[in-house]
Amino acid sequence: MVVELTEKMIQDAFAKTGIDQKYYPQYEAEAKRRYRAYQEDEPDDENTPFEKSNVFGSLDDTDYYIGCYVNERGKGHSHNWAHLYALYFVLEENEEFALKDTLEELEEDEKERELEIHANSINDTPEIIGSNKRSYKKMTRTQETKDMMFPEGIDDGFSLPED
Repeated sequence: MVVELTEKMIQDAFAKTGIDQKYYPQYEAEAKRRYRAYQEDEPDDENTPFEKSNVFGSLDDTDYYIGCYVNERGKGHSHNWAHLYALYFVLEENEEFALKDTLEELEEDEKERELEIHANSINDTPEIIGSNKRSYKKMTRTQETKDMMFPEGIDDGFSLPED
């Protein structure tokens, strides 16, 4: 029998994170998005053990995602930044690459505000903040690489109200 992702599984997995309930809608949307993507890519069959199933993988990855998302929101970042950064960080497990890719997804006015928050979260010395911001603005990733990483694009189908 193929295991399907259920609301109860999502609720139980979220409860185990200990994260504030206000983030449940984001967790739920991400778990469902990941499960759909994993099933489309490589569907489970009746011989797939639970520990290797798309249900397990999507919930496990969503746990990692939501921890990163909440951390970024706690620094004062917008939903958009936190979502993109968490997606890229979970995918790449590399802060520099996640930062590069997140910056490329943002509009210029949003990028400046988010860079300020990010630089301040690393170091509150004005000279260091300015240096970090200049370095971050030079970071780029090719569209070809981004298309390979997210062939369907980045659309979670969910958004929280802006701050």
